[in-house]
This record gives sequence, C-alpha cells and structure tokens, in this order.
Amino acid sequence: MMTSSGNKPLFLVKGSSMVPLLQTGDQVDLRPIARKDAQIGDIIVFTAANGIQVIHRVICTNPLQTRGDNRTGDDPPVPAESPVFHAVAFIRNGIRKELTSGQAGRREFRRNQRRCFAIHRIRMIVAPV
Repeated sequence: MMTSSGNKPLFLVKGSSMVPLLQTGDQVDLRPIARKDAQIGDIIVFTAANGIQVIHRVICTNPLQTRGDNRTGDDPPVPAESPVFHAVAFIRNGIRKELTSGQAGRREFRRNQRRCFAIHRIRMIVAPV
C-alpha cells in the first residue's frame, strides 16, 4: 500500500515474498524511476495487471520483469501502464536501512534465492504424504 511522508512516497510491506530482507510492516522509501533506468537487482514497486501493488526485485529489463527474493517463480512482465518506483531504503522499528541495487542487489538476490530453494527442498522432504 502506497502512503506518503511529506512529499516522499512510502510503501507498507505486506506478505512474505521479500523475506528475509523485507518483512510485513516495513515502510519502504520510494523514488520514481523511468522503466529504462531500472537495472537487474533493483527493488521496484509497481501495480500488477490485477491492480495489486507489488514490491519485487528486477530480474529482466526487456521486458521489465520481477521476482520476489522468497519466491521460486518469475512474475509476469510489469504492465506498460504501471508507474514504477525504485525502493531505496526501508524503515523497521524506527531504524532506516539503505537497500542494495544493481550488481550488489543481484548478489543479495542470489543469496536469498539459495535460502528460498533450500527451505523449499526441506519442506518437500518433511511434508506429509
């Protein structure tokens, strides 16, 4: 959900698709970004075709496509009509932390994906038949 603090847009995180980096209740500081300026590894906020606002990491720039750090599948391409915002920092318990983007964001994404797939494999092993 988009809110604002002064004239800066904020995004209130709901859900687990970006865990462990972003958690429900975190406030994310946003900056408008041109689609052409989004880089692989950036975290962006956009409105999906179903009208839901999404905060995920860019995995492809042509077409602009994202995936949550805690998800195993890619999202559909970002709708052309959706405005795009770059997530630059988040605030949790009153403490602000800058977010990674570009190459550093790609490395963080890979680490989080390894964690996600490891947890997924464990769940498959211990899941009841």
